[in-house]
Amino acid sequence: MKTMLIVKTTLIAAWTIGAIGIARAEAVKNPDPMPGASKDECVFVNNISSWHVLDSSNVVLFTGAANRAYLMQLSPPVSDLKYAFKVAFIDRDRDGQLCGRSLDKVQAAGSLVRQPATIMGMTRLDEAGLQTLEAQYDVKLTRKKDHKTTPEQPQDTG
Repeated sequence: MKTMLIVKTTLIAAWTIGAIGIARAEAVKNPDPMPGASKDECVFVNNISSWHVLDSSNVVLFTGAANRAYLMQLSPPVSDLKYAFKVAFIDRDRDGQLCGRSLDKVQAAGSLVRQPATIMGMTRLDEAGLQTLEAQYDVKLTRKKDHKTTPEQPQDTG
């Protein structure tokens, strides 16, 4: 009985160390996707309508009717963030906002890695920023615009 407990504990510890190592390696492989951009934006927690995980360190948040997008950068990386059905936004200063370069944190609910990640940067994304991330991560973040076609005018032959 005692041997089984030791084996289980060892396996869980090995998996956790491996997951953290993979997440850190991924962070090194994927440098800052928006270098030079302001990292100090804030988002009201109750305005977050959806999010899209790019990798273990970068998440795109959408607010309102998905009309504003923000790149949230996390450290340390959260290895199983892509697979989380729920995400906990931790507003450490209790101001109702998540801000870049603050004490605010994010944690994948139900994650085996119980350490929340600090929000190291929050950058507002414009259309060009979203397109850059789409190309860099091979994902779809923007909706296709509905272009109304105008009927072709008949040519005057007379």
